[in-house]
Amino acid sequence: MRTVKLTIGWTLAVLVVLALGLGTLAIVGLNVPVPSATLTATADQQVADTASFTLPSTGAAAVAYPSIDSDSGDYTVVAEQSSDSQRSIASIAKVITALVVLDEKPIDDITSSPSVAMTQTDVQFYNSYSEQGGSVELVLEGYSFTEYELLELALIPSANNYAASLANWAFGSVTEFLNAASTWLDAHGLDSTVITDPAGLDSGTVSTASDLITLGQLAMDNDVIAGIVSQKYADVANIGTITTTNLALGSNGVVGIKTGTTYVAGYCLLFAVTSEDGSRTAIGAVIGMQSRDDLYAAVDTLSAEMQAAFHTVDVVTEGEVAATLTTEWGDNADLVFSEAISLPTVGATTVSFDVSHPEVTSLITDSTDGTATITVTDQTGSTQQTVTLTATDGITTAPISWQLQHALRWLPDDVLPFVGWR
Repeated sequence: MRTVKLTIGWTLAVLVVLALGLGTLAIVGLNVPVPSATLTATADQQVADTASFTLPSTGAAAVAYPSIDSDSGDYTVVAEQSSDSQRSIASIAKVITALVVLDEKPIDDITSSPSVAMTQTDVQFYNSYSEQGGSVELVLEGYSFTEYELLELALIPSANNYAASLANWAFGSVTEFLNAASTWLDAHGLDSTVITDPAGLDSGTVSTASDLITLGQLAMDNDVIAGIVSQKYADVANIGTITTTNLALGSNGVVGIKTGTTYVAGYCLLFAVTSEDGSRTAIGAVIGMQSRDDLYAAVDTLSAEMQAAFHTVDVVTEGEVAATLTTEWGDNADLVFSEAISLPTVGATTVSFDVSHPEVTSLITDSTDGTATITVTDQTGSTQQTVTLTATDGITTAPISWQLQHALRWLPDDVLPFVGWR
């Protein structure tokens, strides 16, 4: 009987100790630090291939697109050949003339721009440029044109005399125009560009392919000029139908801008290429070609490559899995994108993800939403966007068996006689 009582007593004692121990373990298990859930994020992706641009081996050239990382519309040069080499640009100078004149005499409505009466001075411009072998359109004293028509005559058939007439009318003399043009070039950072006459026939009018990219951007940002240089033909009072000198216009998305040809300059073209949907514009410059055929062969190849480099990338779709959380006790939760993102890109495009989420600091939680910083990199630069992630499921309570095992890991070696369980 005594033995039985002792056995029962020891059994009760052991059970009490075990109960206290397990209770203690449960309490400890609920309060000790919990390992952060493992995060498996979506791998970086390349979603578009590298765009290659075939630049001519002679002369100079550059290609630029609106930068992906700029809200201001700045352009990034993505391909260049001798782009900082200063060269004569011939009639591309007329784009400078048009921009400087429009700064001085803006046109708010092309149907009601100021009227300009031709004088003997304008006839002298015609005679002078004719004698030099430059392109001209007929003028007689008493002819009257609007400012818009003068711009058309200078930019579409590239009439040297009307470029001079436009500058002389806006500033009172060609000399005053040249002073204003120099100031304008400085103000727009065109440090490698010099203009010595309004038409560009003088070989001292020079620029670089890099500067021409900026000039092209300024021209296409001006609605009046962009509208004029996109025309293959126009009807002008006293003159009739005029025809563009830009033979690339209308092919491969080319919507402008200006040719330039002299013996010194060679054959040149400053041009703009739009995406197929017309929403974006790239700028190209090819100068110093040895023949017209060489110029247009180079531009035809290059403009096709430029248009093909435009992409619209579906960066993420709504509901797409960005990452998966996995706890040590084997529970999972997918984090999905709360919205879709599409971005315009150029050429090679990669997408990378930096996913963050609240750490699991309790054994019972459903707070697993997070954020993803998405970096999109293309051939013009990089941009970032932050997107909210939503958990498809919460992290559920850890099983009691895992909680006890987890608590044992945190107990010192001398607390329990059965530490060897750990």
